Formats: sequence, C-alpha cells, structure tokens
Amino acid sequence: MDKNVVYENRTKQVEVWAEDYLKPIPHLHKELELIYVVKGESHLFIDNKNMTITDGDLFVCFPNQIHCYESSTHGQYFLFTISPDCCIGIKDLLCDNVPVNNILKLSKDNDILQTLVSAVTYYGQYKETYRAGIINHALAMILQRLSLSPRIKSNSATLQNIISYCSLNFSRELTLDDMSCELHLSKYHISHLLNNRLGISFTGYINMLRINKACDLLRMTDKSIASISEEVGFGSIRTFNRVFMQIMNTTPYDYRKHS
Repeated sequence: MDKNVVYENRTKQVEVWAEDYLKPIPHLHKELELIYVVKGESHLFIDNKNMTITDGDLFVCFPNQIHCYESSTHGQYFLFTISPDCCIGIKDLLCDNVPVNNILKLSKDNDILQTLVSAVTYYGQYKETYRAGIINHALAMILQRLSLSPRIKSNSATLQNIISYCSLNFSRELTLDDMSCELHLSKYHISHLLNNRLGISFTGYINMLRINKACDLLRMTDKSIASISEEVGFGSIRTFNRVFMQIMNTTPYDYRKHS
C-alpha cells in the first residue's frame, strides 16, 4: 500500500451514500465505516492486512483504522459512516478494539442487509436521526458476528492527533518544533510514528498533503500556478514545481493540461 495517509475530518454525524468505485486513497477517520458490496470487487488494505471484498460482503472498519481500497471494479457499493458518539452504549468498545476479521458475508435475505438497505432508501423527515437509529440496529447484529481484539491505544490516538494537526495546518509554514509544542509530544516521537506507521518523513508527509490540495486546485479552479503554490504553503514556486514533479512525476502545468 502507498503509505501516504490522509486524515478525513468529516463534519456529519451520519452519512449514507452509494459509489460506483471505491477511491484508492489511504485514509483514516474517527467514524465507524461500513461498506456493503452489491456488485463489484475491491482489493483493500486495513492496518497492513490485505483482503478482497466482493458481491455480498460487508466491510466493517472501526474508528481510526488506516484503510485503502487499492483497486476496485465498476459496481455498486453502499457506504455508511457514523460517529462513535451516535453509537448507543458501544462508543468505548469501538474505540478500544478492532475486528479480528473486517469482512462479513451476507445473504440477500440477511437481517443486517435488510436493515442497512432501509437506511439507504429512506429520504423522509429527520433523515440523519432515522439513519443513526437504523445503523445502531444493524451494529447490534453485526457485533454479534465479529471477534474483537484490543487495539494499541496510545500510538493509534497519538497518530490520529498528528495526522489531524498536519491536515489542518499544512498550508502554513510548519515545523516539527511547532507540532511538538502544540501537541506536547517529543519531535523524535512524532518522526518515529510517521516513519513507522506511514513510512514517510514529516517533511514528506506535509509535502504530500500540499500537493494533494494543489492537484484539486489545478483541476477545479482557474487560479494561477503561482497563486496555488502560495495557497498550499510553498515558499517559492521553484520549490513547488520541484516537489510536484517528485510526487506526481509531471509538472503542475502538464497535470492541469491533462486533467
């Protein structure tokens, strides 16, 4: 797996949607995530485990598990995310443990599947509240079929804080000393976690976040390359061009031209 991991800072307590493909971006987030494969196949990684999900599979990802859908075929995938704060009576269980096996096979008449489908198809009043209740109902059945193991809490929580801080502050001038002071962590511990868990240096990770944002701006706006370079946090356009080439293997100009 490409180990450039993005922290997704979701704003909604509950989300339900459908996708034709699963995006191949390594990420983690504070929400529980469920994916049901109506049809299709996806090869994925979660916490350094390699697995495949296909028709009828339910993928269960607990909060702050690093995961990536490495490749997926065209199909139909139902996705559900829910904040642990909305998971009645099981917030600590979700945050303190991880599944031994993240995949459940569901038959078409399975009660879990029928319950989740009702969340997908509901568009009435108080939609978020209704869907939170439905997902909680499904979770009660899902947990009965999962074996759990304790997670290593200290490193997991610390890594989340580091990734979240980087995601919120990469566009300004940022140093390890800044982060060490803000998070009350040794800069050596920060470097060790980034290298050990994500396989990337602090500078490399910040540059990756900046280039990811630059790619979005190049595709979606008409802003000049110079202004994009400044907006994402590079001190000079020369440095921006050099780092962009290193990460994307093309220039910002050519990337925009062919996007």
